[in-house]
Formats: sequence, structure tokens, C-alpha cells
Amino acid sequence: MTPDPTPFPLDHLIGRGVPDAPALTAGNEVLTYAELEIEVGRTAAAAIAADRANDGAQVPMFYVPVSAAPYEWQPTSSCANPPASGRGTFVHWQFVKPFGVETSSQFRAEPPPALMTGRYAKNLNEVQAIGDQSSVLRPPDRADVANFYAAQPPHRGWNLVARQLAVEDGADDISRTARTLAILNMSLSDAHITVFESKYHYTTWRPETASARADEDGNARTTPNGSFRPFVTTPCFPSYPSAHGAGGGAARAVLERAYGRKHHGITLTEQKAPGIVLSYSDLRTITDDVSDARVYGGIHFRYDQDAGERMGTEIGRFNDRHRLVPLGMRTDY
Repeated sequence: MTPDPTPFPLDHLIGRGVPDAPALTAGNEVLTYAELEIEVGRTAAAAIAADRANDGAQVPMFYVPVSAAPYEWQPTSSCANPPASGRGTFVHWQFVKPFGVETSSQFRAEPPPALMTGRYAKNLNEVQAIGDQSSVLRPPDRADVANFYAAQPPHRGWNLVARQLAVEDGADDISRTARTLAILNMSLSDAHITVFESKYHYTTWRPETASARADEDGNARTTPNGSFRPFVTTPCFPSYPSAHGAGGGAARAVLERAYGRKHHGITLTEQKAPGIVLSYSDLRTITDDVSDARVYGGIHFRYDQDAGERMGTEIGRFNDRHRLVPLGMRTDY
């Protein structure tokens, strides 16, 4: 994961829990409290980096489908080039050491709906109607969120949200802000470790495969469409559940606990999606947009999003209850 270079407004916190006054003398050097806090952070970061040096993220693994049966994931057009080369990517992510949860399967998603169910048909029909490149049913604002969240990965977006919430909150306790950011990022990482365990446990096909092969799903309520092309590029790994959904559920669970769900002033932009500005006052609206983005983008079924969000919510709540818990902090929520 590439570190986000955007600076956190530490100047906002000086005088709000980190007084800029002499704290201790090290030899001939006098450190302020603010400098001491920064040194403690650097030391902690170095210790974490050392602990994660062999966490399983470094050696990529790939998946070759063992079957071409209906519902089984098959490489999409986006998988043609390296490193995928016709294989599923991020297989190894399920084996990465989690930060807070016990194992990558602790919060495995429940099974997806069966092919012959009404729920499956409803979801395929929806994505066929609104997720195709040529769809006239996709409003401009849904096209914007589809393009925006295709460009912005969850870990970057949710950290931008958290920074704005921290400044807006005006917290007078830097330790609380630091804990919130730590639990947020632990939970985002754990959500993606968990979601890839579920993805490669179920190995379900993407909408573009499902649409082309709807005559093989045994469901009388679906119709094949071999010309279906998703509005945004399909990621090269199985569909169920959604990684963006999992990240959003985890992040929202943590940030709602810290700052509340509503009455915020959040503005999101993304260099890779120029001209699109998204404004939010309700954290729930962000996760709703993420869900819409993947369905209107033509790369996920709605049930992928719902399952991912539930998974992420459980992970975020678990980590907030059980990890880095200060003495006296309530965890019964």
C-alpha cells in the first residue's frame, strides 16, 4: 500500500493536547512536548514497520480458475495484461497477517445468493440495466461517483474523510485522534485481508461474465446480453463480496463511533478523477455512493456491496471494541 503523502494538520493539534513547551532535556537538547510526541510516533512507526516486514504481503500469488461452470469466476478482458496475464490477482492477500482481527476468515461473508433465486436475477437485471457503457439509465451524478470511486482506493479516501472530521471536531485530545486514525487504518487493512479470503473462498463471476452467460444460470428471470460492457474497468479478481464495500463498512463503523454519523462538512476530490467534487454531511451517504459506484459502474452486483459492507462493519466494530482500548473507554456498542 503506497503511503499517502498528504500532510496531517499537526499545527491544528498544537495547543490542543500537545503543548508546544519544554518537556524534557536530552543531553544538551531541550525537547518540547510536540517534538516528543513526534519522536514517539516515529519510534512506534519504525517498530510497526519491522513487525510487518514479513507479514505475507510481499510475495504475490495468482489464481487460475479450476472450472468454467456457471457462477465460477473467469478472467475478464481487464485480466489480459501482466501481472494478471489471465489469472486472478491478490490471492495472497488472504494470507497477510491481520492487524486486529484474529484470522482472515473470522468475518467471512455468508454465501452469495444461488443462481436460480429471485435475488440473483434482480441483481443481475439491475447491473445490466444501469452498469453498461451505453446505458441511458445512469444519471450524470451516478456516472461521477462510479468514475470517482474507480479512481480512489478506499484507504486513501477514508483517511481524507477522517482528517476532515478530526479538524472539524476540534478534539482537545491528540491521543483520541491518534487512536481513531490507528483503528481506522487497522480496520481498512483487515477488511481487505478478510474480503480476499471470502473472494477466493466463493470465486464468483463478475457481471460481464454473468451477463454473457445468463442462458447458463438456470434462472428463467435472467436474459443473456453478450454486448454488455461495464462502465468502469472490472478488477481482475472474483466479485463477491466487494472490497470497496468492505473498506467503507469498516471505516464508517470506526468514524461514526468517534465523530457521529451526521452533520459534517466533508469534501472529496481525486487527482485521477479531475473535475469531480463530492460533498457529504452524512457518513452513510458516502457508503451508499460507494455501493452505487460499483453497481452503476457495471463491475459488481448489489449483493456484493451489501455483503462487503456488513463484513467491514463487523471488522470495524470488533477492532474498536478490542484493540488499543484506553482504560475506562466504553466498548459496549
